[in-house]
Amino acid sequence: ESSVSSIAWNMLKKMLSFYGVLISMLLIPALVVGLLLGVYLLLLKYQLPDVWLCFYPILACLLLYLSFVHNLMAPFINLSDNVGANQAIEQGQQLVKRHYGLTLLYGLYAVLIVVFILMLPFLIGYYWPHLGIASWIWDACSAILLVVVSPWSFAFLLTFKFQLQSLAKASQKSNP
Repeated sequence: ESSVSSIAWNMLKKMLSFYGVLISMLLIPALVVGLLLGVYLLLLKYQLPDVWLCFYPILACLLLYLSFVHNLMAPFINLSDNVGANQAIEQGQQLVKRHYGLTLLYGLYAVLIVVFILMLPFLIGYYWPHLGIASWIWDACSAILLVVVSPWSFAFLLTFKFQLQSLAKASQKSNP
């Protein structure tokens, strides 16, 4: 029997578990952001050359993403496999452990597609300001592209999760 209250209760439990996964996976990157911000302020204090100050935000974003990758599969495991937050984090880390580089590349690819679409109106306005087309048209085109492409980007990561799980099962069968 599925009443409205039981459906609402199951949805609430699922969402609380998902929020637990998000908080757990963002804890280490939050500490890394604090550390990187402190280092940047230290670099500003000692007035390093502008080359270092321009290069540092790119390096900081890369380090932040590297600290985030080991938990990248946890939300997908939580939502698709019906496991709790802690178990999703552990399973995600086990999946990524053997395939860190591949996860890094696939996750970066999925994120960069979304970021590129978000930045598209600014890029068009900067490089081709003489086109004379209103900026809201570019914003609307970017929003439509984002609605169409971003679910495919996340589906790409979800299928990669299934690929990692099948590789893990195959390696467990070969190594009893």
